[in-house]
Amino acid sequence: MKLNLLPSGAKKGGSPVLAWATAGLLVVGSLVATAAMAFLSSAALQTAKEEAIAIQPQAAEAVKQAKYAQLIVDSTQGVARNIELEKAMSDHNLKYTRFYRQVGTYIPSFLRVRRMQVRPINESSCALQVTGVLYSLQQHHDAQLALLRIPGAMQVGATGYAARPVLVPALSEDDQVGRAARIGSTPLPLDANERLNTIISRANEGTQGFENLENFGTEADFGPRGALPTGSIVTYTVILSSTGAVPAPAGAPGGVPAPGVPPTGAPTTAGAIPPGWDFNFLVPNPAQTIQAAGSATGGAPAAGGIPGGGTIPVAAGGLSGEAAARDR
Repeated sequence: MKLNLLPSGAKKGGSPVLAWATAGLLVVGSLVATAAMAFLSSAALQTAKEEAIAIQPQAAEAVKQAKYAQLIVDSTQGVARNIELEKAMSDHNLKYTRFYRQVGTYIPSFLRVRRMQVRPINESSCALQVTGVLYSLQQHHDAQLALLRIPGAMQVGATGYAARPVLVPALSEDDQVGRAARIGSTPLPLDANERLNTIISRANEGTQGFENLENFGTEADFGPRGALPTGSIVTYTVILSSTGAVPAPAGAPGGVPAPGVPPTGAPTTAGAIPPGWDFNFLVPNPAQTIQAAGSATGGAPAAGGIPGGGTIPVAAGGLSGEAAARDR
């Protein structure tokens, strides 16, 4: 049995011819498109080459200017490094003068300051030393209380005070009153004439004429005056901290040797820290400053951070920040 699946209107003889004609048209169209694309691509490539050749002098000039600019940048690395180091040193030195002005408002007027010095302990603590002259035990105690009012003050210690206590002897047959006298001297007699003669005798035994002691009575206008015979030169050490915690004691790692510092565990106090107070007096790291200067100029710093290599020495303990104050 034979089945005829073609439609009754279909022509059996015309189908292959139409197919071959269609295929030929497709091949011809593809060849034409390929030729057109090759021609257009070749024209675009030629145009791009001509433009590249035209701008080649400008590109060469740009490379030349870039190399010259890099040469200028490289030549300024030393200048930028020195500027950064100078700025870091100036900022660090200004810390001391600003800190001394802030602390000066808390120093009592009866303490004649001869020297102030601050030393770093860590990033948040420092040790302030104030050396001055005073003339009584009451002033000595009042000065310590006044220094405890400094913002951030944790401990106050003192050395150098020469006590001159007054002794009241026991009653005797000759002294029924108990006449007071300083240790090392004898009480004045009760009789007025004998008392006068005793005072004259002590005066004759004392200093005769000008002895040029402690720069008093000299023409050294800017020389520090010492203490009178009845005074003492006392050094006060104040431990300051912005964290409210007592730093390591003297002699311990991280501590600063300081005379008169109370031992660990002594009563401490700390008030609110006003804005603008800074207790970090550690010397800035020169390597970090040099690295920052190298990053700013886009180049790498020289070995050791100084021209020709080497290292930058830093004294142990940093800058002293010592400031001598004229007698008031």
